[in-house]
Amino acid sequence: MDGNIIRPVCDEDSVTDAMLEEFLRPPSSFALTDTAGDMLTASTLGSAARGPAPCTPAAACTSALGAGSSSTFKSSHDSEVNQIGVGAFEGSVVHCASHLVGASPALPAELSHSDITSDDSGDFAFLTSNVRDADVYDLIRHYMLYCKQQEKELEDLEAECARLEAEQQHLYGAAIAADMTRKSLHMSAANSLSPPNSNETAATGAGGVSSSAAVDEFGEAHIDPLKSCPYLDPHDAAHNPQPYRYGQPAINGFYTPAFKNGILYRCVAADGSWIFYNDSEQYAMHIKYIFGASSVITAGPHASVNQRVSGEYEVQVTVWPQETEVLLVGQVNGFKNLSSAVPVNSSYTNPHASASTASARALLNRFAHQSGKPNISLLSTEDVLECCAGQGSELAAAVGSLNGQHFVDPDFPPCGTSLYRKGVDDVFLWDMSWRRPCEYLPASQRSEACLFARSVLPTDPCAGEGGAVYLCSAACCLAEHPTQVARIFRHPVSADAGICERAVGAYRVALSHGGWWTPTVVDSYLPASLKGPNLGRCSHDLRKLWYPLLEKAYAKLHGSYAAMQCGSALEALQDLTGFPTFHFYDEWAEAVRSSAGARASERTSYSPLSEHLFTSLEEKVHQRGYLVFLSLPDDGPAEAQAAQIGMMFGMSYAVLRLVRHGSFRLLQIRCPTLKLCSSGLWCAGSARWQQEPQLARLCGMDSDGGPELASLWLDWSEALAMFEGGGVCCSRWDWAHDCRVRGFFKDGIPSFVLEVSVDTSAESAGPVEAYCILSQEDDRGMSPDHPNRALRPLMLSVSSHCGDDEAGEGVGGESSADQRIRHVCSTDPDTPTEHLNYVLGRDTALRVTLQPSEHPYYVIPRSRGDMRNKLFTLGFVSSTAPTKTGKLRMRAVQLPSNSAVFHNRRSFSTRQLESVAAVSFQIRGPDGVARVGCGSSIG
Repeated sequence: MDGNIIRPVCDEDSVTDAMLEEFLRPPSSFALTDTAGDMLTASTLGSAARGPAPCTPAAACTSALGAGSSSTFKSSHDSEVNQIGVGAFEGSVVHCASHLVGASPALPAELSHSDITSDDSGDFAFLTSNVRDADVYDLIRHYMLYCKQQEKELEDLEAECARLEAEQQHLYGAAIAADMTRKSLHMSAANSLSPPNSNETAATGAGGVSSSAAVDEFGEAHIDPLKSCPYLDPHDAAHNPQPYRYGQPAINGFYTPAFKNGILYRCVAADGSWIFYNDSEQYAMHIKYIFGASSVITAGPHASVNQRVSGEYEVQVTVWPQETEVLLVGQVNGFKNLSSAVPVNSSYTNPHASASTASARALLNRFAHQSGKPNISLLSTEDVLECCAGQGSELAAAVGSLNGQHFVDPDFPPCGTSLYRKGVDDVFLWDMSWRRPCEYLPASQRSEACLFARSVLPTDPCAGEGGAVYLCSAACCLAEHPTQVARIFRHPVSADAGICERAVGAYRVALSHGGWWTPTVVDSYLPASLKGPNLGRCSHDLRKLWYPLLEKAYAKLHGSYAAMQCGSALEALQDLTGFPTFHFYDEWAEAVRSSAGARASERTSYSPLSEHLFTSLEEKVHQRGYLVFLSLPDDGPAEAQAAQIGMMFGMSYAVLRLVRHGSFRLLQIRCPTLKLCSSGLWCAGSARWQQEPQLARLCGMDSDGGPELASLWLDWSEALAMFEGGGVCCSRWDWAHDCRVRGFFKDGIPSFVLEVSVDTSAESAGPVEAYCILSQEDDRGMSPDHPNRALRPLMLSVSSHCGDDEAGEGVGGESSADQRIRHVCSTDPDTPTEHLNYVLGRDTALRVTLQPSEHPYYVIPRSRGDMRNKLFTLGFVSSTAPTKTGKLRMRAVQLPSNSAVFHNRRSFSTRQLESVAAVSFQIRGPDGVARVGCGSSIG
């Protein structure tokens, strides 16, 4: 070899893994002909952003990034695509989103093996720059390859250790889910998951399980809950011979992952062809290689080749999602990889995603023809349900098969606009394939797709690759009370009707939307890969559909999946339960600041503010039974204690118990993703439990007990340092009578006020406790030009009859005032104020105790600003059912627009009170079914 012909290119990198792959030919590869396996992969959640809104309970925007394959949600919709180079992702996750929407679509961490370089590059070029002897040149080259091989073996060893650790953690999580399922089955041996019917008197306990007789309301008696179908790693070749998530390469061959997470695969064929397959839906792969000057190559059909001044060849091709492209054909002598993955934008339509729902569109056309409708746009959900009912047994048999008729939702069909609406949604979601459970479940379990698989667990919800971490957090908290989850899916007519509809793939979901209980029907199509749902899913058992269908119903109510990618866990909890919520971020920050001066050794010494906050949380969790959670910050270092424990930044975690003993203050936190070997002052293996036996007994950590599944104990000082605040849902499960009345504001004046009377008769004497709730339309999902998109300041007040010493307080000399404002809303529903003030938020509420009285009370909604016909919903949640003649009576009345109460006066007259012709109202009872009525008297 003549060393004079070697042209060093000193700005290139050193010899790397790719050279070893070419020279050493490692045996690991994936064959195109491999059959699809039944094992599927566990994905965890990542960071999320949260942005506070003034006076709005937990106005937090959160989103999630998947572990190993972070997803990004673009907040802008430019025509140009932001290119992200592969090298930028070595060892880090890049967040590309606007701060306003939290985490947005970023490229996966460690996207490539490493930069690929030619022989005459970097250190090698420097070391051989003066070498003229071919043998010496080869010796140096072989030595550097040997060093690189050793480096690669160390990297492979580290990667294998990480894989084994991840597999161990997955098995641990699956074992925890199985143990929790067994415990749930034992608890439900005499109890039903289903909530009581309206004619049953069984009460729902703190655990959320009804004490009524066990009834298989959801038709799941035949399901074995312990025979789960977990979501496993699709790129784990040791357990799954089929690595692809969305399809297969169009050209046969042996493909190896070009990126560590497997979204791009490369095949070097025997004829010298370099073939690439893009196994993603989110990224366009910009393949760019530099080849040595002595290479003899021809560009592929859609590739381009240019020769540089140095004589090297630059070859490029773009591989679109789920496409296969040939980069080149020929003989290669050294190469460098400059490829990048670029998120697609709203101008790209994925033909493969559209093809995945061709059968659904054909079915809708058939249903339209059967219903006598000229086109699909005129088809309603009820039309499709009627068509399905007319073919009962035939459809029921087909719904679990890959082919055959089934319910398709015409109002929210499986298509691109259900994912993202250009010009409406702030967050971009790419085209995704839609699949029914029978298309990703193993053949042996396709018929077992159901809502709950006989158990609802707080470890079920997983946000997947989506950004709805806030909804996942809310669902995890609500899953602590399984009956409350079941109420959401209860059929409004009967259990048999629900079983029949679910048999054809139709699911009823009831959620509070703008304060109004809104029933909706969704089909079983989900944004999914061949491995399972891409977005919300139940990770430890893909047969369970309750969480992905809950997420889909939430998306339908807001217009698209993109519209609900970011939000507030507190608002989501209010939408799931109907109860008011509030946050304590400010109080938490003050407690942290007041404790900042304490020395690390004085862990048992707490400031007065810190002690007050702990006492307040004790009261809410133990005395009132509220749902309380703590929230992690949006981002943090991997070495942070929360990350080491297994928590995910951006998530919120339910508080199960608070314990005080002497100077000790401990909290028990539910952590669905708790790591096997977690650490902390009070971790399961801590010696402190032996040192404090009484505390251990109080916490159930003595020799007779052990840590509750998927939970951990934290010292109060650890919690203050770890979390950034939290929220409370005022979940009074025993207040099961929920009344909602709809009205509208015109320039801040309500179309009605609610007159409430509490009977004074001896047989019904006793106060009525209730939450009064005022909600306006959710601004989420509305088009930018919608006249009522902006949230308006709200005020909610309750008045009672004036005493003799108050009667003279009128307006402008008015001495006929007979009512006076007693309670006004604040940011905490349980502590209303006497001062007239507005709260800027989607909802506001206050708690009242109404004593029996001969005079009525008035619940008065108000708003500010110029507006016309802005809808609002006034709620009254109580333990007493409203009736037209019983103890609690309500009617809608109207005060004149010039009433003193609308001019910020506390006292006002009801002499000019007028009855309202009719209002729409609904009453939701203990069974969870909302019954709608119309009239001025409510009941």
